[in-house]
Amino acid sequence: MSGNVWEWCASWYADSYASAKTIDPKGPATGTFRIIRGASFCDHPYRCRAAARAKHDPNTHWNTIGFRVVVEADSGGTPEAKVRDRDGKAPGVTHSQ
Repeated sequence: MSGNVWEWCASWYADSYASAKTIDPKGPATGTFRIIRGASFCDHPYRCRAAARAKHDPNTHWNTIGFRVVVEADSGGTPEAKVRDRDGKAPGVTHSQ
């Protein structure tokens, strides 16, 4: 879903991933800027790709930055929204519809 809005990521920004693992690099534990990915409807088409990455102050907002909501179905087929931390673990917050 590249090109709709930049997507907030849980990771803090680092200038380089050179020393990080190849799959799902976590970035630093703390920082000033959060990572945003994917570009938005205001960007040039060449930027609209999943690998597009930038930094942004998490205390500000723009209409070109958003987040993705994921809804999983439980074993009975009922949609269930789950909150996950950056490691994919549920922090104990579950909201059933």
